[in-house]
Amino acid sequence: MANYIVWKNHVVSMVRGDYFNMKVDLPEDLIKTGSKLYFALMYPNKSFEDAILIRSYDIDLSNTEDSDVLVPEIILLPDDTVDLAPGTYYYTVKIELPDEKVYTIIPNTIFNIIN
Repeated sequence: MANYIVWKNHVVSMVRGDYFNMKVDLPEDLIKTGSKLYFALMYPNKSFEDAILIRSYDIDLSNTEDSDVLVPEIILLPDDTVDLAPGTYYYTVKIELPDEKVYTIIPNTIFNIIN
């Protein structure tokens, strides 16, 4: 049983120190080999560049027979959140294409850490 919730409006509530995974729906034209998916967790009123946690995930379709089934997944391990104080943080998800164009998939959205 997961100890987190991702609401329809992308707001997240999770127990600190737990495992977290969230699938990200991307427009098909953005799913390209060589793209990078970024997840950033930030204090309120901070920018992506000032994030307290950034995870990046390479997209590689070379081993995938059907790109329609590829849905990138954000994963946070227990160590990523165990030392964070309970409270409201914000997160954003971006993708950088091989041509270096960047698109925001989920703009700054609430990410609650609870005990």
